[in-house]
Amino acid sequence: MPFKSEKQRKWMHANEPEMADKWEKEEESVNLSEGNKFDDVYKDYGFEVEKKSGGLTYWAHYGSDISGHKNSYIRGELSGWTDGKKAAVGDDRGRQSFSNPKAMAKWFEKNFKMKKESVNEALKSKSNVIKLAGAVLSHMSDLYDEQKDPEKAVNSFGTMIKNSLERISRMNVKPHPQYDYSGRTHPMIKDEKSHLKFLKDYKNLTKKMIRVVDALIKRPSKAGIVKLWKYYQSSDYSEMTSVIATGDFENNHVIESVNEDIGIDTYLGGIVQSMRKAGLKPKTAKQMKSGFSKSKDKIGFFIDVEQRSFDKKEMYTLQVEIDRDGNLWYLSGHRPMKLGKWADTSKIVRMWKALNKVKAFGQDAIFKKR
Repeated sequence: MPFKSEKQRKWMHANEPEMADKWEKEEESVNLSEGNKFDDVYKDYGFEVEKKSGGLTYWAHYGSDISGHKNSYIRGELSGWTDGKKAAVGDDRGRQSFSNPKAMAKWFEKNFKMKKESVNEALKSKSNVIKLAGAVLSHMSDLYDEQKDPEKAVNSFGTMIKNSLERISRMNVKPHPQYDYSGRTHPMIKDEKSHLKFLKDYKNLTKKMIRVVDALIKRPSKAGIVKLWKYYQSSDYSEMTSVIATGDFENNHVIESVNEDIGIDTYLGGIVQSMRKAGLKPKTAKQMKSGFSKSKDKIGFFIDVEQRSFDKKEMYTLQVEIDRDGNLWYLSGHRPMKLGKWADTSKIVRMWKALNKVKAFGQDAIFKKR
C-alpha cells in the first residue's frame, strides 16, 4: 500500500526500511499507471499542450532543437503525444517512441539541447558577471584579513581582484529581461530606470577600483590595503558587488549580454511561439547578419509568414530585432514598431494579432516575398 503521508514515509524508512522500499515501488507503479509522468517530462522541457482529443494529449515546442536537427522548430516544430501509457516525440524527419517516462526523460536529457527554464530557475542561474563579482567580494575580504604581510597579501589576491574587475568592466551588463520589479527589490533597483543607473554606476566604480588596485599592486603596503578597503566600503561598491554576486533576494537580476546568456535559439523560439499563439503561420526563418537598425547586439531575424486573404495565400518576410532593453521591434512596416518586451508573451501576442489584421502586415510591396 502506498504511503498516506510524508510523515508516515519518514517513519517507515526509519523503522521498517524493507517495507518502506516495497511501498516506494508500489507507489511508483501506481503513479506510472495514472499516466501523469509523461506529461511531467513534456512540461519539464518546455512543451505546451496544443490540444486534447480522443484520450490523447498533443504537445508542441517551438524554442529548442533535437541534436543534429537544425531549425526543426521552424521547418517542422517539435511535437509529441501521450495517452498516459506510451508517448512519442520528434519532428518532420523522425520520431522516438517511449513506453516508460523515465526512459523518455533520460532521452531528453541526452538529446535535447536547451531544457526550458522557468522564470525562477532562469533568475537563479549563475552567469559570468555574478561569479566574477563573487570572486571580488571574497578576495577583497581575504586581502584585508592578510594585511599584516602586505606583500604576500597583494601577491596572493591583488592580481586576482584586478583581473576580475577588468573582466567586469568589459562586460555589457544589463537588467535581466525577466526580472520582476513588482516584488521585493533592493532599494537601489526599484524599477528599470534605477536598475539601469545602478549598473552604470557599478561599471564606473569598477573602473575606478581598477586604478586603486593597480596602484597597490605596484607599491604593496599596509596603508595601501587600508586605503583600498576604505574606498571599497565608502563608495557603495562593496554593497553593489554584494547585490550582483548574491542576487536580489536570491534572484539574479542581471545578465552580461543578450547573445551570451539567453541564446539566439531562445529568442527565435519565443518570437515564433508568440506568432503561433496569435494565429500567424511562420514557415521559415533565418538570422540577420547585417543591416541592423535597432539591435546593437545584432539580434534579429527574417521570418517568412503566410497570410490568407479572401481569395489567396500570400507569403511575407517580417524583419524583427531585439534591442538592448529587451524590446522586440517589427521593422518591415511603413515605420519601426516597438511591440514590447520580448519576454512579455501576452503583450507580444496581442501586438501580433493586431498586425495580422492589417493587410500584408502593413508592408510596402517591396517587402512581399515572391
